[in-house]
Amino acid sequence: MPLRDLIPLLTAALWPLTVIILVFWFRRGLKALLASITEARIGNNVFTFGQAKSDKTLPEPSPGGQPNQSKQATGQLSSDVPDRGGMNWQNTANLFWLGHDLQWTAQMALRGAPKETILHGLRHSHHHLFDLGGGESSAAKVLDALVSQVKNLPESALDRNWRNDLSARLNSVIGEVGGLAQRNQPGFRPSPPE
Repeated sequence: MPLRDLIPLLTAALWPLTVIILVFWFRRGLKALLASITEARIGNNVFTFGQAKSDKTLPEPSPGGQPNQSKQATGQLSSDVPDRGGMNWQNTANLFWLGHDLQWTAQMALRGAPKETILHGLRHSHHHLFDLGGGESSAAKVLDALVSQVKNLPESALDRNWRNDLSARLNSVIGEVGGLAQRNQPGFRPSPPE
């Protein structure tokens, strides 16, 4: 094969090789640049990147088993929770589905779910909290307020900041119910023995 026949082949192979070398050479700068991108719009679709604010403010568990609540993670819940909290701890399915539905609702909100999906999750969470015996708790008051708020807000008001705040408030409900459950279980160990 003559050299002149190889020139188009070499030219075609050189272009991708150059791009790979440049990406490798500038990888740190490109990584920082990509990390700074928070939103991309393609037509009518909007893609939001980055960690949700509520993920950055979750409480870290303490060695003693009680959660260390940050101010953002505690939301509007009271810290004066009675020992048993009036809960029916035998209703284990309600406890499981309460935790599931609270977490599901927070995740759906952070992923841009429509208003009706968020309301569905809030109503189910409230139902399980009520059947668990927490209908008079501060967690129930937070859920009631959130249901009212979501019902009255237009879909356009459910922006990223509102969704982050909703997720943080739902995490505070999870924290309150988790704290009640911990105090109800004698000898609870939050971590495995080392």
